[in-house]
Amino acid sequence: MASGQDEFFKVNGADELANELRELSRGMQNKILRPAMTQAVAEVRKVAKTYVPIQEGSGLLKKSIKSKVFTAKRGAKGIVGRVGVFVKGSDGQGTHPAKYGAALEHGTETAGRGGNTVIGARRFLANSLASAEPMATKKLLDKTQERLDAFHSKHGGK
Repeated sequence: MASGQDEFFKVNGADELANELRELSRGMQNKILRPAMTQAVAEVRKVAKTYVPIQEGSGLLKKSIKSKVFTAKRGAKGIVGRVGVFVKGSDGQGTHPAKYGAALEHGTETAGRGGNTVIGARRFLANSLASAEPMATKKLLDKTQERLDAFHSKHGGK
């Protein structure tokens, strides 16, 4: 490996899987990777919900942590998984979990009605990703290999 940064992302078996996937069409790659990515981000989502700071209230922030898997059309094309706070409204009392979640994740200099309350960064999403990354990576690789094996057995390949 040329640099230490490349070694940080080295995952055993990932190179072989990537080479096998490159031999397939883009559509077939997506069919194999989407279910694997869905399971991997679900693992991160579960961990993220355990990291949410508990407070009295509706629990709306915890309920609003969702995961999405989609095909990126711009930039680095491929299957992308995202875990975050996704909401369609408030709790009816003016609390909006997306704004509250961002304030907890990143912290604020001023908050509250008087503008003199400081919220320290809790980093619940970043910490949950760091904690769940080994499990999610293993799940992604295992599911991808399982789907590739099923494809090859069905189509008489490797």
